[in-house]
Amino acid sequence: MYPQFARCRVVLAAAALTVAACSGGGGGGSRSIPSDPPAASTVLTGTQTAPGLELRIVTLKGATGPAGTFRAGDRIEVVFELLKDDRSPWGLGEMSFSSALVSGPSFNYQRVLSERNDVAATAVKHADGSYSYFFDAVLPATYLPPLNDTALLGPNDGELTGQTLLSGTYAVGLGFAWSYTVDGASHVDADEEVFSFLIGGGTVLVPREVVLQVNCDRCHIELQAHGGLRREVAMCVLCHTSGAEDLNDPALGGGTPRVSVDSRVLFHKIHSGRHLPSVVGIGVFSWGALDYSKPPKNYKVAGSEGLRDYSGVGFPVYPTREQPTPKDFLHVLLTPSEVAQEVLVRTGVTDCFVCHGDPDGAGPLGTPAQGDLIWSQPTRRACGSCHDDVDFQQLYQVNGQLMIAQPNDAGCTVCHRVTGDQIAVMDGHLHPLRDPFYNSGLQANLTAIAEAGVNNGNGKLDPGEGIAIVFDMADDAGAPVSAAQVDELRVVISGPTTNPQVLLDVVVPTALVSGPQPFSVNLPESLLLEFVGDSSAALGDVLATARRPHLDLAGA
Repeated sequence: MYPQFARCRVVLAAAALTVAACSGGGGGGSRSIPSDPPAASTVLTGTQTAPGLELRIVTLKGATGPAGTFRAGDRIEVVFELLKDDRSPWGLGEMSFSSALVSGPSFNYQRVLSERNDVAATAVKHADGSYSYFFDAVLPATYLPPLNDTALLGPNDGELTGQTLLSGTYAVGLGFAWSYTVDGASHVDADEEVFSFLIGGGTVLVPREVVLQVNCDRCHIELQAHGGLRREVAMCVLCHTSGAEDLNDPALGGGTPRVSVDSRVLFHKIHSGRHLPSVVGIGVFSWGALDYSKPPKNYKVAGSEGLRDYSGVGFPVYPTREQPTPKDFLHVLLTPSEVAQEVLVRTGVTDCFVCHGDPDGAGPLGTPAQGDLIWSQPTRRACGSCHDDVDFQQLYQVNGQLMIAQPNDAGCTVCHRVTGDQIAVMDGHLHPLRDPFYNSGLQANLTAIAEAGVNNGNGKLDPGEGIAIVFDMADDAGAPVSAAQVDELRVVISGPTTNPQVLLDVVVPTALVSGPQPFSVNLPESLLLEFVGDSSAALGDVLATARRPHLDLAGA
């Protein structure tokens, strides 16, 4: 009945820079230039491995302020290393792309020095193999305009163009790329690093860390943008600052008005494209009620690779992807087509922890140091990116709640607290299946598997032997859960581990599981058909089955 196997898998499922970032002086150390290593071949075959590219910023130099801080008029020198996986150095002449920029402060990034692409061409090599790059301009006294700045988007909260640099933590971003081919196909290897430093008063570095790279890489495996040249989210936010816009100016042939590429807006919208109210065709009337007759408007962004449409993008995270968030209490008044629009919106992004929380749950990785800012510092830009049916210049009414016009972000936290009611930021994004009040959770723990019934006692599961398992169940708080409280108990056995095949897939009737924990159960076998003999013409035939005993209880 049960083939002999080794190392099979059994699954039981129950459903229900405090350090100084820079040193004084602008010197770059020795200027002697050793010969570069032999260039890596840019033509590889499928059996060859790319040499890898690792960038490390060693330090910054050029600060003239107290305690190693920078100030307007200082010229930044970036000392860095560029290594292969085998720790041998790269030659800068081998790089197909290089980039450097400066932005800050970390609590509201603005452009300070615009992007430079001359790093590989102008950096100076030192005797120890490291390099120094000198920005061709000194730190200005005021902030630059954001990327692609126009008046088309109107005033933007947070944009500080032309204002004096604030004291705080700033960042230098550096990036390199190496281009190569594998069997004729083009590839690029790239690396980026961000290094924090202080401008003005303050002695403690506070780098921006609302999202970690590992949060992004949970889904993207290796985050890539702009043709693979951009890899680090910490670098992304140095360009996607307050007030940044895309290239989609009608005058440039884009065909649609400009859109914001502020990280607070762009990153949210591109992950929820198909669920955006504007894409679904939901807006708002002047008196605040939802208007389901708006023409759907695709979410398009124009960048260096052209015009991209994110209107079909969904967020692949359970449970929202499968189970919509709760309905508006006026949902019963909607037409079938309006219900379909609402369902699309309600299956959009709500699990904010995926990007802003612990990336591996109980694993060794920590949470973003500033991940909780999403709850305590709501803004019209961030919230309106997904809730883009809201017009903050007029009334907005939904689910019995009325919001008056909001000319700035000052009133956001007056009504939207961190937690405590249905319009609190955390509570409003908590799906009922994630809410312990509605879903106490279920943990099934399989502790043993052994021979059962008639067996030879050799400790192995041989053909013809029954199978017994021992397990326990508890909720997320550790309280015991009885079998009667669950909808289904299912056991799957597969093996061998080198090439798993399903050996048993059976639902265990909950009536078979009783008594105190841990539960011990002999697994039933699901048998659809069994030949038990031929009937005779006479009544009273008695036919015996080979598989015994039979389960005769509710649910069997």
